[in-house]
Amino acid sequence: MEHLKRLEQELETTQTEAKLKKVFSTIIKAMGYHGFDAYCLRSRIDDDPDYPGNFFLNDYGLELPWSYLDDGWIKSDPTLVEISLRSQPFEYLDFLRKVQKNSSVKWQLGALALQNVKQAWCVPLNVTGAIRGMTVYMRGNGEDRTRIFRETGSEIQLMCSTFIDRASRLQSNTENSEDQNNHRSDTPIEITMREADCLRLAARGNTNSEIAQLLSVSENTVRFHLKNIFRKLGVTTRANAVSIGLKSGIIEN
Repeated sequence: MEHLKRLEQELETTQTEAKLKKVFSTIIKAMGYHGFDAYCLRSRIDDDPDYPGNFFLNDYGLELPWSYLDDGWIKSDPTLVEISLRSQPFEYLDFLRKVQKNSSVKWQLGALALQNVKQAWCVPLNVTGAIRGMTVYMRGNGEDRTRIFRETGSEIQLMCSTFIDRASRLQSNTENSEDQNNHRSDTPIEITMREADCLRLAARGNTNSEIAQLLSVSENTVRFHLKNIFRKLGVTTRANAVSIGLKSGIIEN
């Protein structure tokens, strides 16, 4: 369990989402894995993505899941149902291959194939009132990959539990903070292209509905992007986010 011990030690002093993701990503890659995502979905995710407590974190960029959310496939996702019913990790690809191939399943299998993912642990970490968990991905072929995957399953489960508890605490601290000064201008800010697009349009005075139309996405997706920006900047209002975005150069006048 040397990787778990290393994770616990490094997370003791981790205070930012960016550092949290980097630490976990570095350690799992040293184990032979290639990526992860972590999620907490409260009961209102379908009609209110920015409902308090919802989050989605990964080490491969946030652009990939949005067509999945926009097209409503999350409502027919059997993986989320399975996660809500389980307490132990299961092999993600095996599960997808065995269930009925609806649009959600086909989307997931296609995305995994594009990334050359061969095996993945789906780790349920639910709490009251939320579907919560992580998925850890492994690429490549060969017996060595299969052996590593099988032998590290238990440690991955414990590492995921450690990670998501820390992520949830950081999320809660951010949502409870009303102080714009919590943002440090010398700390690198990881903003995706789509998040920057939303903030730029918000700075021009566009409403969420107008931003959605301009970007050809749903209004829920716009709110989700803006919420991610608020969390990353340590603010709770659009005005403060725009102000920091302009001062830091994330967006321009």
